[in-house]
Amino acid sequence: MPETMQPTTSAEPPLFAAVRANDLPALQRALSAGENPRRMYQGETPLHRAASEGALDIVEALIAGGALEWIPDAQGRRAIDRAREGASPQHAAVVALLDREAIADPSFRAAVEAIHRGDVAELARLVDAEPRLLRERIAGPEVYRKRARPDYFRA
Repeated sequence: MPETMQPTTSAEPPLFAAVRANDLPALQRALSAGENPRRMYQGETPLHRAASEGALDIVEALIAGGALEWIPDAQGRRAIDRAREGASPQHAAVVALLDREAIADPSFRAAVEAIHRGDVAELARLVDAEPRLLRERIAGPEVYRKRARPDYFRA
């Protein structure tokens, strides 16, 4: 059984207790002690709980510690889904951090949409109008570049 899908135990793991308490120093101690940020407990990962209820620094620390935002909980929801329906004290910031599909730059967004549609003529028009689209790239939030285990295809 993969480590992210290990059966849950009855005692709340220290990492989950730290998330529940919004206690960043305790969370960092738990991660330093080897707590697995991908471990399921009561049907969710620590990131699911933090996305729903935690402060932004807790969510960032979990991501930097190796939590993966795309792992589903027991109901099949990702952390972004939990953030959108949650009551984090920094709701908008947590949603923005976890929304890896969001492209703020309208020119990049238009180019990606043209690629997805297979609209070569529109893509050529966009690149002719803004050649920077050929050489620049979109970099996500810094915390994703700091994570303990970087995503293979993401910077």
